Amino acid sequence: MSRYLVFVSLVLLIDGCTPDARLERVVRAVEREYADVHHMPIDSAASWLATGEPVLLDVREADEFAVSHLASAHHLPPGTVDLSPLDSLGRDTPIILYCAVGYRASDMARRLQALGFTNVHNMRGAIFQWANEDRPLVVDSVVHTYSAIWSRLVRPGKRAQ
Repeated sequence: MSRYLVFVSLVLLIDGCTPDARLERVVRAVEREYADVHHMPIDSAASWLATGEPVLLDVREADEFAVSHLASAHHLPPGTVDLSPLDSLGRDTPIILYCAVGYRASDMARRLQALGFTNVHNMRGAIFQWANEDRPLVVDSVVHTYSAIWSRLVRPGKRAQ
């Protein structure tokens, strides 16, 4: 993950770009790093979630989840070692995962695939894109962004203070 953070830091240091453009560059880096994971476009994820069919997992830390999350999301911290609570799900259960930009969710998707889950998807753009597109969030309409550097991926007015 440290190699990824170095790359993201370099990408974010480039000025003159909008939050959406910066986020898109980071998302592409996630897709390259996790080419074995399906990255579902956010519109497709939103439509599918509206049916109530997929299980939605938020792969962020508790403080991030407490600020805001998607409706119906179940919290699954990224460092979770014991994934046995998911054993009650069928291995073909549709699962959509998200985090801030897609890195932690993609990592968890890879772990779930290794456990035999076959219908696992990272939501491309994650909660940062969801917020940037003014889609509904639970608790608050802003997102936890970690730091000033990460906040450059989120539009002003969508960043938690």
